[in-house]
Amino acid sequence: MMPMEEPRWLVTTVVRGEWTLATAKAAATKRGCRFEGDKAVKGPAHLRHIYEGLVQNVAAIKKLAAEWEKKGHLWRARRSTEYADVAISNLHASDAHLIQLLPSRLLKGEVPRVLSIVRDYLPPDDERRRRLEEKFSGRTKVRCLTGTDRTQISSALRGAYVANGYERGRVRTFYSILLRTSLALLAIALVLAVLNMAVGPTMLTCFDAAGTRPVCPLGADENRYDVLLIEFVGGSAAMIGAVQAISRMQRVEDPYALHVAQALIKVSLGTLTAVFGLLLIYTLPRVIITDSWNILAAATVFGYGQELFTHFVDKKADALRRAALPRAATQLPGEGSDPPRRGQT
Repeated sequence: MMPMEEPRWLVTTVVRGEWTLATAKAAATKRGCRFEGDKAVKGPAHLRHIYEGLVQNVAAIKKLAAEWEKKGHLWRARRSTEYADVAISNLHASDAHLIQLLPSRLLKGEVPRVLSIVRDYLPPDDERRRRLEEKFSGRTKVRCLTGTDRTQISSALRGAYVANGYERGRVRTFYSILLRTSLALLAIALVLAVLNMAVGPTMLTCFDAAGTRPVCPLGADENRYDVLLIEFVGGSAAMIGAVQAISRMQRVEDPYALHVAQALIKVSLGTLTAVFGLLLIYTLPRVIITDSWNILAAATVFGYGQELFTHFVDKKADALRRAALPRAATQLPGEGSDPPRRGQT
């Protein structure tokens, strides 16, 4: 069995976790802590307590990564979103601890990044965001940070990450809804195909060619596999729409694999719209089907036509993805310039 490539969220959380731990140790040392290995043995008690909490968060990420590497492909596919959520939550918690450990000079350099994250997640009327913007968004240059400033920065960052956890929870819920809906639609399509095969040949997908002879998907005579063929054609056409939707995505890589659930619901719905679309044509008296290719072409059109319904699903998924995974949340502390915020181009 070929090894599975590690997902981006796992690599990112492990690397950033190690970076955060090393930075926290250096910061705590500058603020008077002394270490034996990775354990703080001397220094202010509140700093040692914060550092220990950060160590636990990073250790949880590494433990999760070790467990992930031991599991099989099927287990990873089922538990990917859950593990991603836990890893990101621990990374956010470690980042919030790091802000409390940084010396004032280094903390000043982190203020633009923190402010960008706060603006991404907290609403404009949030008191923590408002105070942070009043202090650090004006033209007045802040020469030194007080203890109150550090508390406000830490409080706003923690609040932003809590809000992000809520948004990520919405993504997970939406992913679960899409997945279960897709499975239900596939089950309905399977039942229709099985009933057609069990009952025997029917005229369900056949047409009367100008009142002279029947025309069916597999020829002039009805076949027990007619419905299955129509569903296959409709699902294949829907897959084309799924590929187009993925190609239009600005960001394909995300820890919740929403694009997979979106593709699955398109395919499952396309199998049914193909069958029911043909039934709709069957009720129209002026529509004339002359051969099997006309039936398959109509099934292709109706299969792709699921885009009329799943277009709204795509818009909802994109909105949730942008809310839960803005660029600022994936930027390393001190890396680059401020990322663009939602609503800006």
